[in-house]
Amino acid sequence: MLVTFFIFRVLLFPYLYYVYGRYASIPFHMVPLTVPWHCNVGAALLMAPQLYWFSLICRGALRLFTGTSRSQRPRAPTVDAKEHPTDGSALPQPANGYSTRSTEPELTTH
Repeated sequence: MLVTFFIFRVLLFPYLYYVYGRYASIPFHMVPLTVPWHCNVGAALLMAPQLYWFSLICRGALRLFTGTSRSQRPRAPTVDAKEHPTDGSALPQPANGYSTRSTEPELTTH
């Protein structure tokens, strides 16, 4: 996705300027000075979100490859060791963050 987005979204505008320069027989660096100003403004307005989205994709790819996440931060131990012994008899907390204990009182029927 990273490579495809870069080629088809980010490099599209420099490629269009390059093709126009070849068509008009002008050097690439002179194309922005030759085309009408509203074409440059339109290209810049369309290019800005592409660069922003590409930066977000790059950050996401970096997080994926390094294994870091913004939502998983190390937590300081807040539970007293006396309340919850770690002898292996207690069940570990589920990955979804919910407690395995029931929050509602159990009703006993006799």
